[in-house]
Amino acid sequence: MKLSLLFLFFFTVMLNAAEPLLLTDKVSYYIDKTSQLTQNTIQSKEDLFQKSRRKRFTFQKDTNTTLWIHFTLNNSSEKVKYSIIECVGNGIYQAELYDFKHRTIDIIGAARLNKFQKDGGYVFKVKIAPKSSIEYYMKVVNPYSTLKLEMLLWDKDAYVEGKNTLFMKLLFLNVLMGILLLYNLMIFFFTKDRAYFFYALITLSSILFSMLYSKFIDTGYLFFYPSLLELYKTPVAQWALFGLFVFSPWFARSFLQLKTIMPDVDRYFKYLPLGFLVLTLLSANGIISAFFTLLYLMVMIIMLLRISFLLLFQGVKESRYYISAWAVILIAFLLVILGHYEFIDITPKSFYLLPLALGVRVFILSIGLSARVHYEREKKELANAKLLAYQKEETNRLEREVVKRTKELNEALSLKELLLKELHHRVKNNMQIIISLLRLQADSLDDERLQKMMQLSQQRIEAMSSVHELLYADNNIGLVDTKHYFARLFEKLKKAYAIHDNVKLHLETDYSLGLNQAVYVGLIVNELLINALKYAFTDKGGTIHITLTLQDKLYTLIVADDGKGGSLQSPESSLGMLLVNTLVEIQLKGEIESSSANGVKHTITFPKEEDG
Repeated sequence: MKLSLLFLFFFTVMLNAAEPLLLTDKVSYYIDKTSQLTQNTIQSKEDLFQKSRRKRFTFQKDTNTTLWIHFTLNNSSEKVKYSIIECVGNGIYQAELYDFKHRTIDIIGAARLNKFQKDGGYVFKVKIAPKSSIEYYMKVVNPYSTLKLEMLLWDKDAYVEGKNTLFMKLLFLNVLMGILLLYNLMIFFFTKDRAYFFYALITLSSILFSMLYSKFIDTGYLFFYPSLLELYKTPVAQWALFGLFVFSPWFARSFLQLKTIMPDVDRYFKYLPLGFLVLTLLSANGIISAFFTLLYLMVMIIMLLRISFLLLFQGVKESRYYISAWAVILIAFLLVILGHYEFIDITPKSFYLLPLALGVRVFILSIGLSARVHYEREKKELANAKLLAYQKEETNRLEREVVKRTKELNEALSLKELLLKELHHRVKNNMQIIISLLRLQADSLDDERLQKMMQLSQQRIEAMSSVHELLYADNNIGLVDTKHYFARLFEKLKKAYAIHDNVKLHLETDYSLGLNQAVYVGLIVNELLINALKYAFTDKGGTIHITLTLQDKLYTLIVADDGKGGSLQSPESSLGMLLVNTLVEIQLKGEIESSSANGVKHTITFPKEEDG
C-alpha cells in the first residue's frame, strides 16, 4: 500500500515542471525549396514570410527544402535577460540561429550538442539587453525525413530547473522500478517461481529502455518525439525493446499458469519469442527492415492479449493485471504515434509518456504478482472449505450408514442369538431325551456291569448337555464360563454317586472357553471327576482342586485331589483315562501328565483356540 501511494504521488507530480512559452504560433516562416538562401540573403525574401497559426510546424520530406523562421524577442525589464530557445521535434538534422544583423548566434547539428542538449533537443542561449528587442532568424535543415518542430522560449534558470526536475523524476521512476526488480528477484530466489524471474527481466528491460528513451544513456543517435522505427534503428534500443517484449510470453506462461490451464497454448508461447529474437538479430545487422520485426511484435502482443481475455472470461483473475499492463503500454505508444502524425495534439510533455507507461506497467505486474498469491490463498482456502464440507457431508453420511448398518447388525445379531439359543436349547432337550432313553434302558437291564456302563454314558452326555444348557441360558452364547460349568458337573456327579458333603470342590478359573473346546474340556473334567469321586476318597472325604490358567496362548488345566491316590491303578478307570488321553491329544492338540504321589494330579496343557 505504501508503495502504491508512492507511485500515485510520483505520477501526479511527474509533469509539474516549469512551463515554457510557446513561440511556434507567434513566428513567421518561409520555406526555401532551393535551400540556396543564407543569413545574408534571407532578408530579400522577408515579404514572403507567412504568419504561423499552428502550435507545431509539420512539413513532409522534400529534397533540398529548408525552413526559415523569423521572430522577435523583447526585454522590457531593467536587467539583462538570458533566455533559452528550444526546438523540439522529430527529423531536425541541423538548426542555425542568427540575429537580424546576420551575426551567427549558434549552429547545432546532429554531430554537435552543447551542454544543454541532455535530452536531445536543439537549444540556443540568447542574451537581450535591458529595454530592448532583438530580431532573429532560424534556419532548420532536414533533408532526410518529415520535419516536426515546436519552438519554446524558456527563462534560463527555469529551463535548467525544469530539466533537472524532470531528470530527477525520471531517475526516481527508474529507481522505483529497480526496487521492484530487487524485491521480486529476492522472492524468486526464495520461491523458485519463474514468474518472478521473468518479471525481473521485464523490469530490467523497462529500466534500460526508459533510460535510452530519456537520454540517460547516449546511443549515438539523437531523437526527440521519435517514431518507433527511428528509435528501433539503434542497436542498444533494439535489444532494450527486445527484452521489454520478448520476456512477456514467458512471463505469461508462469504468471497465468498456461501449462496447467492451456497446455497447447503454453507449448506455442514457449517458442514464440524465439522468432522475435531471430528478427531482432537480422534487423540489427541491417539484413531486413525493422518494420518486419515490429510487425511480428504487434502480432505477438495481439496473441497475448487474446489469450489473456480468454482466461479472464474463464475466471482467471490474474489475467486482468496482465491485460491492464499491456493496455497502459499500448495506449502510450498509440498516443505518441498519433501525436507524431498530427492526428492528435499533444504537448512536449508527451515525451515522458513511454517512460511513465513502463513504470506503470512494471507496477501493475508487481501488484498482479502479489494478487496472485492472494488468489492462490483464496483458491486454497476455497478448496479446503469444499474439502471440509465434503468431509463433513461424508462423515454425516457414514454416521447415518453406520447407524443404519449397526441397527441391521444388531437386529441380525439378536436374531442369531435367538436362533442359537433355540438351537442349544433343542440340542440340550434332545440330549435329555437320549439320557432318559439310556436311563430307561439301564433300568431294564439285570446286569450290574451294563447298568454302570449305561450310567457312564448318561453322565458323559449330561456333561455335553450342560454346555448347551449354559450357552442358551447365558447372554454370551459363544463362550462357556468354565467356573460355572465345572461347578455344575461336580454337583450333578456328586448327586449321581450319592456323595456326601465331605467331598468339596475348589475352583480357580476365570476364563471362558469356546463351544468346541468347552465340550472336550467338559468331557475330560467329567471323567476325571468321576474317577476322583469313585476311587480317591475314604469316608472322611476330601477336596478336589480344578485350576485353569492361560499364558502365552497356552491353557493349563489341573485336576487334583488329596485322596488316597489309587484311581490311576484302578482297572475300572482305564477306559475313562483312555477317553481323556484321546480327547487331550487328538481333539485339543495338547499333552497330559498324571501323578499319584499325594493324591492324584492331572496336568493338561493345550493351545488356545483361535478366534473365528
